[in-house]
Amino acid sequence: MNKTLKKDAFKDLTTYTEKVQRDMKASGSAVVIMKDNKIVYEWYSGEHHFERGAKKINYDSRFNVYSVRVTYVGLAIAIAINEGLLNLDDRLSDYLNEYNKETLGETTIRHLLTRCTGLKFENSKVYRAFDLGTDMEGKKPEILAKIPIQSYWQNSKRHPLK
Repeated sequence: MNKTLKKDAFKDLTTYTEKVQRDMKASGSAVVIMKDNKIVYEWYSGEHHFERGAKKINYDSRFNVYSVRVTYVGLAIAIAINEGLLNLDDRLSDYLNEYNKETLGETTIRHLLTRCTGLKFENSKVYRAFDLGTDMEGKKPEILAKIPIQSYWQNSKRHPLK
């Protein structure tokens, strides 16, 4: 069924995005909506930064989507767990060889996913900031992403090339 979009179908979304951009005091924003692999709506506003000579936001612009990365990495871990390739209670020290195993201690993938490792990661060092499971910390998708699930993709029924 082919439906034609009304000219102002995304007016409310655009208005909302403009408001969020102003409220956040962001230098720029964009909305791109795709359907059936085709762009059906696009809107760009502002510049890449507030400095003089900043490039205007356009179809080539790249945005830091840090918060979304947590979702994708978490989903990959969840699929690997579902397929039996990882366990929520696997110790991080089994996967993160570049960090001090004693400091990682009993910390598990579950602790990392629920943001209660008590660990502080800085460059290639790790130290204990608080006791395991006693407080909340920031998201750590960059640490989750280090858990090697390449073998998961090679063995997965969901591998995109299988």
